[in-house]
Amino acid sequence: MEVFVSTETFEGEKVWCLKFKYDAALVARIKELHRAWYRPLNRVWYVQKAGLSRTMLLAHLEEYNLLFEDARPPVESPTPKDLVPPEYLQLLERRRYSKSTIKSYCNFFNRFLRYHYPIPTEDLGQKDIHQFIEHLIKDLKFSSSSQNLAINAIKFYFEKLKTGPRKVYEFDRPRKERKLPDTLSEVEVAKLLAATENLKHRSILSLIYSAGLRRSELINLRTKDLDLNRLRIHIRAAKGRKDRIGYLSSALRPLLEQYLKTYKPQYWLFEGLQRGRQYSASSVFQLVKKTCTKAGIKVISPHVLRHSFATHLLDHGTDVRKIQILLGHSSLKTTEIYTHVSEQHLENITNPLDWVVQANSLNDKD
Repeated sequence: MEVFVSTETFEGEKVWCLKFKYDAALVARIKELHRAWYRPLNRVWYVQKAGLSRTMLLAHLEEYNLLFEDARPPVESPTPKDLVPPEYLQLLERRRYSKSTIKSYCNFFNRFLRYHYPIPTEDLGQKDIHQFIEHLIKDLKFSSSSQNLAINAIKFYFEKLKTGPRKVYEFDRPRKERKLPDTLSEVEVAKLLAATENLKHRSILSLIYSAGLRRSELINLRTKDLDLNRLRIHIRAAKGRKDRIGYLSSALRPLLEQYLKTYKPQYWLFEGLQRGRQYSASSVFQLVKKTCTKAGIKVISPHVLRHSFATHLLDHGTDVRKIQILLGHSSLKTTEIYTHVSEQHLENITNPLDWVVQANSLNDKD
């Protein structure tokens, strides 16, 4: 078999670039080399050149015909962009997964198939799955949450869709990161809401903060979900396909009344530029980003307003169990993370150094 070899620079280091028609035995031999990885988009193998001379590469792959530099690689059809089988998508839809989950699963499973292309899916096993996950971690520097999402997407295919006897696929799950939620101060929220003169935009930002909404929950609100007389909002099929009731500020009523009178939305509470079409999630993100810049505060994601809503409730003495209900959390442990960023909880702590200093002062008097 012919292997076309060239020298390239990848992320600042010299590498051997190997191109060839797929051969399992050859791939296994390349994997034995130090620091070898596959780039599915280019359909080439890269091998670290440091410590690996041309002679050493020839010796390691002596049973193959290595053609260096001047030879042209074989012309092959590009890897198809979408390799996800239709039945994979259909099963996700039948099981009523959310749109965002379906999109993420299909994206990661397609990455997995493209990474191992043209190996048939039925020939892929646990070693291939581990190799792909390692590629996400080491080469692409994906976060632990993305790593878990990729594992779930692959497991869904092999455990829920693949025919034949059921198998157990074991994966090394990353430790769940326990990052503290980012928040705005009440002054910063006030600056953010005051920074936009657009009626629809101010209504969107105010409603997210007032009800502690996720971005998806906001754009899925319908006009009939809003009850301004009772200052309630019905949040339907939120995360985990759970409904809940949001409680609004009385200060929000005149703003939303003016919005409804001016824009007259028909079905969706917030419509896009095309009348009748749902407001997009990306538009909400861009709205928050631009308004933060205009307000002169740090740029945040829309979800930070939800974090701020919960933290400010806690600061003003609201019971954490009530906040759990307002946020729609299944577990109180999820809600309790806000106690770590609540200013009130931190201010009520007496630092042990104060006790030591006080004890020393008493000893000095004695």
